[in-house]
Amino acid sequence: MKLFQALSFVILSPLIFTGVYSVGISSLDGRPNGNIPPHPAMPLVALPADMKPLRDGIELPPYSTIYYFDQLIDHKKPELGTFKQRYMFTWEYYQKGGPIILSTPGEGNAATYFGYLTNRTVPGLLAQPNHGATIVLEHRFFGLSNPYPDLSPTSLRVHTIEQAIEDLVYF
Repeated sequence: MKLFQALSFVILSPLIFTGVYSVGISSLDGRPNGNIPPHPAMPLVALPADMKPLRDGIELPPYSTIYYFDQLIDHKKPELGTFKQRYMFTWEYYQKGGPIILSTPGEGNAATYFGYLTNRTVPGLLAQPNHGATIVLEHRFFGLSNPYPDLSPTSLRVHTIEQAIEDLVYF
């Protein structure tokens, strides 16, 4: 009996200490066998999609306007060509010499993160008093910024931290 109690403690203690045991192994996040908690995500900022910023009384494009940049598929082999990487930006507060505040939503579709261009978030709060511009750049392989149309092992060769960093530099 003591051996059973000891084994039960060894097996169940990681579940108890991580909170998995208390919610049930099969019910975490509503997924069957979802015993791995979801990754934390940047919170969305509530903002009307058609909200248009003003600069000196002139109406700028809506924050939700999506632009496309020709990004290199492989920064070590530029001869492989480019893909369309999505981004959003505003120059609402920008003055010559001001900083460019660049952010990325990480592992998510950037289309819903246009609120990060405004002064309701840290990037906008940094840009406004410093006369900067704000940019949200979609991470490669997330959202619609995909170098290849599939997730084959060949395609994923260019899905590395180094390539993602080079994307920011090249942008």
